[in-house]
Amino acid sequence: MFGNRKEICYQLDKLFIGDEPLAVLFWTEASVAEACWEMDPTPSEVIAVMEAIGNTPYEQYQAEGMSPAQFPAMLQAYRQTTQQQVDVSEAVLKVLIKHAARDISLQAELGRQDGMATPASVTRAEYQINELRALLGMTEEEE
Repeated sequence: MFGNRKEICYQLDKLFIGDEPLAVLFWTEASVAEACWEMDPTPSEVIAVMEAIGNTPYEQYQAEGMSPAQFPAMLQAYRQTTQQQVDVSEAVLKVLIKHAARDISLQAELGRQDGMATPASVTRAEYQINELRALLGMTEEEE
């Protein structure tokens, strides 16, 4: 699982009964950054590694475990995926941005209606969409 304390508690409440014994391990931004210190991760890279940890399939971490020794490889994998580039027309990109912005806004609104804080992944996606809009000189009216 990945999220803030409130989000994780909500997920745990949905998955487990109240008196079910659990063993829970936590990785914080500081612990992930420390495990990757030689690679000098940025704060957003640390969050990306935390998301990768939280999104690891249950069966995989049950079979293989999860340790700080794995975090640098996760950071490297993240860096490789973010450095890939493709060519796409501006028109296609604008359409994709429009749809992504609509979907992200809907996710944020649904979370607010449920009384949940906006997840970090949604906040990050909103920021990235706004970065792309600025790079393309888009205004929200163009959507």
